[in-house]
Amino acid sequence: MEVHHHSHTARKKWTHYFWEFLMLFLAVFAGFLAENEREHFIEHKREKKLVKEMVEDLKKDTVYLNLCVNRFIPNHLILLDSAIRLLSEPGHEKDRETYQAFLTATEWNYNYVPTERTLSQFRSYGYRLIRSAVVADRLSELEIINKVYYGINDYVHALQNEIDESASIIADKAIVSKLFITDYPFPDDVSVDLTAVPDGVTINKTSPDLPSFISRLKKYNYYLGTTLRGDYMRILKFQSATINILKETYRLK
Repeated sequence: MEVHHHSHTARKKWTHYFWEFLMLFLAVFAGFLAENEREHFIEHKREKKLVKEMVEDLKKDTVYLNLCVNRFIPNHLILLDSAIRLLSEPGHEKDRETYQAFLTATEWNYNYVPTERTLSQFRSYGYRLIRSAVVADRLSELEIINKVYYGINDYVHALQNEIDESASIIADKAIVSKLFITDYPFPDDVSVDLTAVPDGVTINKTSPDLPSFISRLKKYNYYLGTTLRGDYMRILKFQSATINILKETYRLK
């Protein structure tokens, strides 16, 4: 009868298991660090891409605001002043000019809508992509400024709509309607184009509503020249400074 001897393997020391566990832990931890580093790299790359797009958005906005502040609104105010003066003068010798002056002055809306394409993306990330606290605070403040602007802009538009709706009180409704749908280029100067105004038109200067209409024009003139233009100037200044901060922080050209 054969006798089988059981082979006995020496028991491994606890240090062996400790080193195996440590090596496994280090391998997992190294993988975690690598993945974390990769995510950071991707996020930093996305951050810089969005910042570049943000600069382009702000540049686009500043071009329009510059035009409004330095050309459109100043010319618009001169036309409004002419309309108020002509409406206040007795007689009908300049009624044709009056039609075009106040209609050109009141038909223009300043529909500046801040470009929020990139800002909304930053918002969706909760600004966590932005490493710079200064930049994050700056963009957050920009959002607040935009919200305040919308309120003021809505008020100025309400004044303008009020003028548009009441224009037929003193002017021929058919001609007013025709002139309001005429596509005029915004004048580079303040000359009054009379091509769309027929001869023989008159302004109803005996209307009891004329003084209130002139008052509306003066109110609109004031808010356009002070509130809206002032806001545009403040937004323009803030946006220009933000562009410089973004370029300097992210070393953009």
